[in-house]
Amino acid sequence: MKTYMVLLISYLILLLALILSSCGSGKYEDARHETDIELIAEKDSIKVYRLTNNGRVLYFTNKGGIGN
Repeated sequence: MKTYMVLLISYLILLLALILSSCGSGKYEDARHETDIELIAEKDSIKVYRLTNNGRVLYFTNKGGIGN
């Protein structure tokens, strides 16, 4: 019974850590770089986004176009 409680508590702590780490503000960070995605325009249901990654700026749409 004690082993079961230890496993249950460990599982709950892991679940809590995953939930808290998934809360974000539109930024993605890892050990190498930071990426910021911003919606900059929308017309006729086509959205244009700006992606900034290590100082490099890319523009893309929800219809598949990519430009820089």
